[in-house]
Amino acid sequence: MKKMLITLVAISLSSASFAVQSSQQSKKMTKKQISGLIATKSCLQARSNLFKNGWKAFHRDRFGAMLEFHEPFLKKYPDLDTCRVTGYGECFGNYKRGNQYLMVTYLAEGSQERFESSYCGTGEFKLSNSPF
Repeated sequence: MKKMLITLVAISLSSASFAVQSSQQSKKMTKKQISGLIATKSCLQARSNLFKNGWKAFHRDRFGAMLEFHEPFLKKYPDLDTCRVTGYGECFGNYKRGNQYLMVTYLAEGSQERFESSYCGTGEFKLSNSPF
């Protein structure tokens, strides 16, 4: 009888903990909250803040039009969809959290070395309830 009671208590505690985690993940984030996570941060700091706050990498066919030299870079950073090789060489990160979708522009000058440096920063971001 004691084992059954202990098992029931353990199950109820773990399910309550899971419910709290689920409710925290389902709350929508505002543009102001997201801006606070990524504004004036380096690319790696911004990514880290997004992941810590429940955002996950989201993409569809990211290897379709990839340039050969970008393949190792994009495999290392699964949240990045593409990087441009011209202009500012922006990289685009796509994320999902609950039913929200986020696209962040990283000003990385199109290379892994620049993306990982403190000179890389975030540009614009878009927030939506449907995929981009």
